Amino acid sequence: MNILICAATPFELKAVFKKLLNEDCAHFPQKKQFGKAWLHFELTGMGPVLTAIKMEQLLVQNVFDLALNLGICGTFSEAILLGTALNITTDEFGDTGIEDHEQFYTLFDCKALPYNAFPYSDDQLINTNDNLIGLADSMRIKQASAITVAMASGSQRTINLRKKRFSADTESMEGAAFMLVCAMHKVPYLQIRTVSNLVEPRNKANWDIPMALNNLADTAEKLVLKICS
Repeated sequence: MNILICAATPFELKAVFKKLLNEDCAHFPQKKQFGKAWLHFELTGMGPVLTAIKMEQLLVQNVFDLALNLGICGTFSEAILLGTALNITTDEFGDTGIEDHEQFYTLFDCKALPYNAFPYSDDQLINTNDNLIGLADSMRIKQASAITVAMASGSQRTINLRKKRFSADTESMEGAAFMLVCAMHKVPYLQIRTVSNLVEPRNKANWDIPMALNNLADTAEKLVLKICS
């Protein structure tokens, strides 16, 4: 089995790599044997554009049985605690579209893209792999929704616009791009994220990235062990 493990940044991927293999890593990509599986560790870079380009390259040039996108995220919901591990089963592009004064319209709203155009369901990307979702459910990784943005929310105005248009639990800068390319290539996938911060006017003092990274690595280890068992 060949498993792609990708993350946006070195600090996310290094945390996962060390937890899985009990060794440090100075650079990526890396290919390591894990039981009967081969783990391919790849950096996508930050943001939807870099992620889409990298994922397209990887899936054209390689054959993977499964792809895992692992990272941290912000949450719009105060009910979701920092450090919580989430299985992002629904994602959409949250800032690709048109701003019209205090309204935001997606490409679907503007009819620039037709609803249900493959691989979308209406205007969303939805993970339909019941086996993998069931596996994550069995680990009590809560299902959640997300938007993916090129510019992380950092002002109340931006937050208000996004909350008005979307009903997402979380925000990341890569997830929908990862899901889109995997779906186009029909590669089974999971997008797993841990919460590092509440989405609010930017205040890094309220973030807990170390806890999010630690929980991400712990969740990744349990997940990969379960997949490979």
